[in-house]
Amino acid sequence: AACVPFLSHAAMSRADVVVAPESLPVSPEVLGRGGPNGAETEQLSELGSDTEAARSDSATSSSFHWEELRRQELRDQGFSSAEIDAIFVRQHRQEVMAEVCRHWFLIFGISSFILGMLTVVMLVWLCFVWSKAYLRGFEDCDVALTVWGYVLYSALLLNFAKSSSCGQRAVGALCVWEPDPNFPNRSPLRVKILNLLLPIFMFSWNAIGIHWARLSRAPSVQMLVCQEEGQAVIDAIMAFAIVNIALTVFMFVNIIGLAYFFRMLLRMGLVQSSKA
Repeated sequence: AACVPFLSHAAMSRADVVVAPESLPVSPEVLGRGGPNGAETEQLSELGSDTEAARSDSATSSSFHWEELRRQELRDQGFSSAEIDAIFVRQHRQEVMAEVCRHWFLIFGISSFILGMLTVVMLVWLCFVWSKAYLRGFEDCDVALTVWGYVLYSALLLNFAKSSSCGQRAVGALCVWEPDPNFPNRSPLRVKILNLLLPIFMFSWNAIGIHWARLSRAPSVQMLVCQEEGQAVIDAIMAFAIVNIALTVFMFVNIIGLAYFFRMLLRMGLVQSSKA
């Protein structure tokens, strides 16, 4: 009986010894970086990287499996190994060229939109400044810039009229040519030259406008309208002409470059055309 309290006391002390380690401090080296959850974080990150690697390996193996199936199918059709390799090389070139074309069209579309919107904004600003100065008698400040403005607006109206159906019929009548219903986009050389005359003239006229605006002395003329509106007119002409020239050069370079690019693809045999 005297030993029972001693045993019970010993059992209690042993229970305390078992529970005591939970309250002891644990070093970060044991639990890992970042506290008690550091080891779990490292395990999760390792698991995620293993999952991504497994997905990549799965995609690679799937592509390799598809290529082997395709090669076997071509072998069954009687193609030799050299012909099969040539087919895969050509397919790879087509994929690369398709990716290049996709990026080219994307950049071309975004840049054309930005330059086109800038041209419209500059034209609206020019019309506003010009009309404001013209109503106050700006033609007495600089005759050259006044003539430039008249010719510019006339060319813009002519270009708008030429783009309409009536304008197309007028061009056909002027060149003594009627479009073929089967090939409406095929036109003779004289029509192509006539269609190029207006863009070339606009490019040259914008360059002349920049030159005249740089040489203009309208703000120094001893007239109130010249001193108040002269510099605004010069700035508007310079801005519109520079943006319009940039748009023209950009469109010309891209159209010529795109035509050369497709011609190169035709020579390489990557694309086919019935007109080639």
